[in-house]
Formats: sequence, structure tokens, C-alpha cells
Amino acid sequence: MNPNHTDAGRKISIAVNLLNMSFIIITLFLHVGTYISYYPEFMQKYSINLFLQKLSVGGFFFISGYKLTMSKSTDSLKKFVINRFFRVYLLYLLCLIFYSLSVYPDMNGGHIASYQNFILHALCLQSILPNFFGNNYLTIWFVSVLFYCYFFFFLTRKIAEKTFLFFLIVLLNIFCIFLLHHIGKNNGIDIFQSDLHIYLIFFALGMSYVHQQKKTDAFPYRYFLCLFCIAFIWLMMLYNMPFINTWYLSFSKFFFIIISSIPLYFIIFKIAADVEFSGLMLRISAIISYSSFCIFLFHRVIWSVMAVAWYEKSLYQFLYIVILGSSVIFLFSYCMQKTYDNLMDYRKRSKSLLQT
Repeated sequence: MNPNHTDAGRKISIAVNLLNMSFIIITLFLHVGTYISYYPEFMQKYSINLFLQKLSVGGFFFISGYKLTMSKSTDSLKKFVINRFFRVYLLYLLCLIFYSLSVYPDMNGGHIASYQNFILHALCLQSILPNFFGNNYLTIWFVSVLFYCYFFFFLTRKIAEKTFLFFLIVLLNIFCIFLLHHIGKNNGIDIFQSDLHIYLIFFALGMSYVHQQKKTDAFPYRYFLCLFCIAFIWLMMLYNMPFINTWYLSFSKFFFIIISSIPLYFIIFKIAADVEFSGLMLRISAIISYSSFCIFLFHRVIWSVMAVAWYEKSLYQFLYIVILGSSVIFLFSYCMQKTYDNLMDYRKRSKSLLQT
């Protein structure tokens, strides 16, 4: 085995782990405000939370597109579907059940989701028909978008390295999303959630980055930092200036969200290639990254149950939710992912034994 290839793979793994850890921390920081009284007001006042939300969730889609292109570009349709079913869908379905009994009633005045709404979410159609049978489930809507991206990945994975053709198809896909959304709106039906196209772009950029990484990493840090600063300033101006909401304003926000986020991902990949991290930092980031899907799925479930147990907001309740709650989330998610992976390994071994 070529040691350079081994080292390159290790650096990529470090970058992915660092990014996933960063996205999880940002996501938890944004969502904990629902359950506590002490939360920085400037986050919402200046719309910084909107940028961080797109940076973190968009980052998960970027990493997903990147990792799938690295590992699943040659899988058959059957192998790919089975892998995604066992890797993603079953955990999501388990979370959906818990979510229906805890977070959804907590966020909807005590009302439990209708069985139609549950089935719509179980079929991962909530990003295509948002709020069709009632309010979408918070946070876990991203799995529906993820499966839409999986469909896009399987159709376009063979041409991802042909940059012009690839992004031409991406733009065509986005045009179709806007067209169907507009037609549905004129007929009183919501088709496609409003930010689906943004996450599709993040996912597609992750796919493309696999083929453009060497060229991209050749640019100095200052280029990415300058691009981020300029785009971020423009984005904050668009969020905070009293502009009339028009299609070109929405497009400008969409453009600057992408341009301000992507350079930060590139910087992390470059840092992972250039910097030697301590063993403790690598272990922590690897554990959080490994547990990231379960953290994303179950953190609201855990915080909602804990908030019911101690609903009166105070300094002690703040510490209870933030410190104890976060610790429970990390521990539970790691154990859940580990147990689930062990069950999947046992299933594979049993299947192999039956075939021999």
C-alpha cells in the first residue's frame, strides 16, 4: 500500500471528523435556546442564527455528497438502496416514533401528529409535500432532503467529474424545483420546501469537491478567508437591511449563503492536511463524528423529555439542560450508534453463515 495514499486518507478522515464535530456543536447551540431562558439575543436580532443554521446543516449535506462520491460511486442500485436503508432509514424510523410522542406534541401545543402526517414522514416525503397533513417535524426533516439528494446522487454520480455538465444538470434540477413549487403555490399546494435547492447545491458541491480537491487545496488560506469575509458581510447586510422581499433578494441571500459557507469547509480540509492535532482532539472529534447522525436525530427528543421533567426556567435549569442534557445526548447517541452497528454486523455475519 502506498503510504502517501494512507496518509491522504487519514487527513481526509480528520477533516471530515472536525467538520462533523463543528456542525454538531453549532446545531446543538442553535437548538438549545428552545429549552432555556438564557440565550444570546443578538443571534436572532442580527440573523446570525440563520447563517449558522445553513452553515451547519448545509455542511452535513456537503460532507454526505463528498463521502458518497468517495465510496459509493460504483455501487449497484440494489446495493446502494440496501446500504442506505440499513445505514440511515431504520435509525430515522426509530427516531420518528420517539419524536411523535415527545418533540412534536411539545412543539405543537400538546397535539400528537396525525397518522397521515406520520406516514408522510415515514415515507420521507415531508420535504416534497411540506406541512401537507400538519406541521413538519422539526430538525428531522433533513432526512427527507437527504433521500432526495441520494436520488440525485445515483442519477448523476457518473458525471460528477465533468464539472460543466454536472452543474448544468444541478441548475436544471433547481429550475424544476422552482417551477413545480410555483405551480403548486398557484394551486394552493405546497410542493418542495423553500430551502431544498440550497441543500441540493451543498450536496452537489460536496460531490464535485472530490474531483476538484487537489486544485482547490492549492489556493492559499487568505483567498478563502477573503471570500468568506466579503460574502458574510454582504449576507448580513441583506438579512438586516429593510429591503423589500423580492425574488432577486432571495437569490442574493441564497448565493451569499453558499459563497460564505463553502470556503470555511475548504479551510478545514486544508488545516487537516497541514496541522498535526493532539491525540485527544482526534479521539474526541472521531467519537462525535461517529455519533453525529444519532446526535442530530435524537437531541431534541432528549431535551424535550428533560424539559418536561424540569420545565421552570432558571439558572439551575439552564445548567441542567446545557451541561447534563448535552452529556446525556452525546453518551446516548454514541451508545445507540454503537449498539446499532453491532446489530448490523451480527446481521451480516448471520447472513454470511447461512450462505456458506
